[in-house]
Amino acid sequence: MRSPETDSEHSETDSVGSSTDSQSSGLGAVRHQRRSAQRTDVFSLKAMAPRPNAGPGGWLCLLLPLALTVRLLRHATPACKDQARMQCLLTVAAGGMALETLCFFIYAFVKTGILVKCLVSLLPGVATSLSFYLLVDTSLTFAIIVGFVMTSAYQQIYIYTLRGFQRSFTYGEASVFVQGLVLFALSAIHRLGGFFCGGSWPTEEFDTLNMIMVNALFCLLVFCVALVLFPTLRKPCRFYLWTVMLLLAVTCMPVTRPLPLLALVQFLLRDQERLAILVFYMLLVVLTCLTVAWQIGSSAKANTRVRKIFHLLIVMVYIPGLIFECALLYLATGVALAAFVVLELLRLLKIPPFADRLAVAFSTLRTKRTPESWL
Repeated sequence: MRSPETDSEHSETDSVGSSTDSQSSGLGAVRHQRRSAQRTDVFSLKAMAPRPNAGPGGWLCLLLPLALTVRLLRHATPACKDQARMQCLLTVAAGGMALETLCFFIYAFVKTGILVKCLVSLLPGVATSLSFYLLVDTSLTFAIIVGFVMTSAYQQIYIYTLRGFQRSFTYGEASVFVQGLVLFALSAIHRLGGFFCGGSWPTEEFDTLNMIMVNALFCLLVFCVALVLFPTLRKPCRFYLWTVMLLLAVTCMPVTRPLPLLALVQFLLRDQERLAILVFYMLLVVLTCLTVAWQIGSSAKANTRVRKIFHLLIVMVYIPGLIFECALLYLATGVALAAFVVLELLRLLKIPPFADRLAVAFSTLRTKRTPESWL
């Protein structure tokens, strides 16, 4: 028979052990809740930092589908049957991505049951696949694969954009940006794939420029994706090596006859007026560089008046191009876009020896509304 002291001590030990077990189980429950909350936050709009002092702008996800639909209805019977089919495919793809965005808002904002969430998650892929099959007249296998893969990829890129570029986009602006990237990738894959699979060489002047531009920007897009997927490419030596390879692919890949570099030289030297506008554009580039250097040397942040200089320079680029040389303006716009992307990569990845000067220029010219994450 045990003494009372022993029983009390045993009960105290049991109570301490039970309290310890309850504390450990409580900590485990808290950790489990945190982990589940972290997994939930991946698909929660609250975990994504949109641009401050701006509305959500969700309606912008309908902008590209509506624009492509209006164009398709106004030009219902284009001369080329393949072009008409591609326009219809891009319109359906844009509509599917807009539906994916709306369903994502419902999934993230509205509290519903698991069954409704599953249906909302499957709806964009099913609707896009059916639209490809019925409206674009594709095969059922192609419609299912492309419909689900495209909407899933769009959602992942959309989430990555909002989480990776914090305070840079509203929800609607991010949707327009990602839709544009996906539509361009689809168009480029269709055009380049059709060409390398036995398509004809471009004969018209603008078709040649368009093929060169599509090839160049698609190669640049692949390069940017590779930098995201393979961080080892961000080292200076490898970065410059792959940049040289990118330049060679753009200028020497046989997508035109003659090669793109020769085709561009012939295009620029064919017309004296075109050459004069090109010289004018080069002078504007030099003036822009001098303006940036002067602003950096003044060691003061640019005000609104200084930034208006760049607005004036942009207007001076577009006026002669729109009046006299639309093809040259199209080419110059693509070259400028590619150049700015490469310069921004140098600044963000801190690639020497240009990163420091670019960072100083950016900090000098940025406005108060520029997100801190861009620095």
